[in-house]
Amino acid sequence: PGPDVFPVPIEKMNPVGRLPFFLSYKNKIFIESSSGAILVFDSKGNHIKKITPKFTPYAVTKKHEKEVFNFYKNDPKIKQFFNFIKDNIEYPKYFPNIRQTKISDNQIYMQTWRVKNQKSEFIVHDIDGKFKKRLFIKLPDVRIMSRNQIEIYKNQVYQIVEIIEDEQWELHI
Repeated sequence: PGPDVFPVPIEKMNPVGRLPFFLSYKNKIFIESSSGAILVFDSKGNHIKKITPKFTPYAVTKKHEKEVFNFYKNDPKIKQFFNFIKDNIEYPKYFPNIRQTKISDNQIYMQTWRVKNQKSEFIVHDIDGKFKKRLFIKLPDVRIMSRNQIEIYKNQVYQIVEIIEDEQWELHI
């Protein structure tokens, strides 16, 4: 038999990994490095500065692993592939530093993966990179595998949440 008959080795999949972000704001470009630092460039691509937020490592626990595993097993869009991926999941020791980043009103909001009492951790810097505060904000959906993104405008956090059972969307502010 030819080489196409043999099974292709599948790489292990990090289920909580993410791609770095690329944002533009007020004629500047903000790019996240793999370490979680934010590189800032002008509109011509010249490097202006590097913002280095201080992160506390957040360990991936067995409870997190179970939540991710159950997501892949039960999610209507993914469960059909569950048998292909279940043995190829490899959990990292820690979550990535940043879950998502939003820039609004001259502030950089970095949401981490840390959750306490249904509140999600945010690290806030001003647009020049100076640390302002670390806070926890109550969000309706803080699951690890949430598809419900947030937006921030005038110090308000907006999250639209899909209510699957009702086939409805809810806006939470």
